Amino acid sequence: MKNAIPYIKAELEKLIQKFPFLRVRYEVDKQYNSHFVEVLPLCEFKSNEEYAKFETEFILNFISFFPDQEIVFLSSDSLIKIKEPIFELSGILYSKKMMGSLNWSKSFISYYNGKNDIPTHSDNSFPKIATLKESPTDIDATNFVA
Repeated sequence: MKNAIPYIKAELEKLIQKFPFLRVRYEVDKQYNSHFVEVLPLCEFKSNEEYAKFETEFILNFISFFPDQEIVFLSSDSLIKIKEPIFELSGILYSKKMMGSLNWSKSFISYYNGKNDIPTHSDNSFPKIATLKESPTDIDATNFVA
């Protein structure tokens, strides 16, 4: 039996480089020649098509290199849980505290834009938007970008 662990670790490092908003944890069950990789956050695991392509290619290559072993990808909603990871890696944009919340989106966008231009409201209200009736009638269209 070939040792798949170095191969899996190297591929997981590539995964995190390509998707820096992910976190992976890896566990081996040597008794059954099984490898388990937990990918977080769940929304990316289920919905990100580029991630799905990467995972599919990873699995197909793994099967060709290690036909006597199996690899399983799972996430936070899986029945199988990672209990004793031998390898963990988080991308630079992953934060368990912020993932999946509106606050993460605001923080990321503010960081990305390099300024804090997104208003936050502690009471979850939004700024009042003027209605057509309240808006000025002589709008200067030169300030609008198509």
